[in-house]
Amino acid sequence: MSMEFDDPWLASVSAELRVRQIRRSAVRALRAELPSDWNVAALREGFQRLAQFAAKRHLRVVEPPLFVLHGNPVLDDESARSWHLLLPVLGKVTADALDEGMSVDTTEGGAFVQATTASGLPGLERLYDFLFHRYLPRYKHVMTRPRIFHRAPDGLDGNDPRKLTVTAIVPVTLSLVRGELGPSVTAAAS
Repeated sequence: MSMEFDDPWLASVSAELRVRQIRRSAVRALRAELPSDWNVAALREGFQRLAQFAAKRHLRVVEPPLFVLHGNPVLDDESARSWHLLLPVLGKVTADALDEGMSVDTTEGGAFVQATTASGLPGLERLYDFLFHRYLPRYKHVMTRPRIFHRAPDGLDGNDPRKLTVTAIVPVTLSLVRGELGPSVTAAAS
């Protein structure tokens, strides 16, 4: 189940970004790690590998694949962040039946802010800056978990990171503390 709410305030701030508040359900997913120096080709190949495994095991893919940032982009520097791929699926999958380098994970459910930009991978830091310093404080939201889900709905067929359309999906909750960015729970969750 997903509920979306358009944000009229955003149109006056940036015509480049599309932001929605959504609710997501938790779903099991196949997981594969991304190398620290990943690129568009690594995303594409990783997604294909997960999709081929799901097809071979007759798992039903329930939504497009995700690439996930594990860390808080405001408080953690890039060396403290890690990335992995998720493919949400339904069906019987056990850890002992997985290919090497794969595991089973869950995409958490709850409230999220979903923002899309056509600036590609180089525009992600600017997108994070906008979300964490302007958008979330305006609505008294803070990030609840150190995992930001991403989708690449367009541009995966090429190799240019600037040509990707990227959607960031940030887990949020209401905060009564004005301007709070939320604690970094990267160390606790590792």
